[in-house]
Amino acid sequence: MKRLIYTFILLLCCAKITHAASRPQTFTRQQITYIVLDAHQAIVRTCQDQSEDIYIPDSAFSAEDGITYCIIGIEAHAFAGCRKMTTISLPATIEYIGAEAFDGTAFYQ
Repeated sequence: MKRLIYTFILLLCCAKITHAASRPQTFTRQQITYIVLDAHQAIVRTCQDQSEDIYIPDSAFSAEDGITYCIIGIEAHAFAGCRKMTTISLPATIEYIGAEAFDGTAFYQ
């Protein structure tokens, strides 16, 4: 019976760890939310900034884990609906831009 209980507890712990690992880690800095890809890289997930000029840095510091991540991409639909945006500054580190990342902005027309 004890063995069965220990096995059950172990399975529950593994399930929680697997569930947590399956969710992407995100963090937000200056109204931009990033998704962590690996130990050194992240991409732009969304932007809450409704100003005309948007600046994407080449790196962003996550206070949650104390790591500075290189920003290498922009997720699909990241700026969708940012209608006021007229200019965006992208760093040279950007390797890809997802589909319709700028849908609903001046750039998408």
